[in-house]
Amino acid sequence: MAAGAAIWGLGFAAASAMQQVRPIATAPRLSTASVAINNTALYLGQAIGSGIGSVLFTRGQSGIMGFVALALVASAFGVLWLTRFAPEEFGEGFVEASPQFD
Repeated sequence: MAAGAAIWGLGFAAASAMQQVRPIATAPRLSTASVAINNTALYLGQAIGSGIGSVLFTRGQSGIMGFVALALVASAFGVLWLTRFAPEEFGEGFVEASPQFD
């Protein structure tokens, strides 16, 4: 269990740093705000996951925690897949009309 937690922790730290590079590269002048919002969403997800896990643990249903976690991760990937190319649906004019902060 300790080895699994250590591997998860190493992957989480790397994923968090890589995730923050994207909003910084997209709008460098807004990087402090975008990283703050990104971290807030990250911590909110951790809080919700911890809350769900604690409810399951308190009710003695620790055996299904992995399946619930898998369902939540699959849901996250589903939302990502559905929204991955959303701006392209609006066409070229939508992207050009957005303000540029270069």
